[in-house]
Amino acid sequence: MEYHRVKFVLVNGYLPPRVDHADRDRSNNRKGNLRAATPAQNVQNSSAHRDSAAGLKGVSRHGSGWRAQIFTDGRKRHLGTYRTPEEASAAYQSAARAAHGAFFMEPPSGNPRQAHLPDLAVRQGRPPVVE
Repeated sequence: MEYHRVKFVLVNGYLPPRVDHADRDRSNNRKGNLRAATPAQNVQNSSAHRDSAAGLKGVSRHGSGWRAQIFTDGRKRHLGTYRTPEEASAAYQSAARAAHGAFFMEPPSGNPRQAHLPDLAVRQGRPPVVE
């Protein structure tokens, strides 16, 4: 069993379907960063796929434009087609903020296209942080 799941059980006394890292840093296993989640909530708190053409969550190439889509309540919802990936990302973020609540994660400041990159601590193989 993974360390963050063991820690969650020891602190909370039960094992939920998923244990989510609120800040998306898999090396940060502080009890305040671990929360119970459904599989859907766990995906909501994830980054864009590595092979994403735009590098932005919820955005994909569509003809000569960029499509924004969101998955909520088990269904794909088309949010529109935009001229730039940044416009499509803004539409996705607005919809995701409303639909995902506490599990919505703002993309990092700076270049939003880097939101899909893994956390630096995880890439450098640093040991997990524990309280």
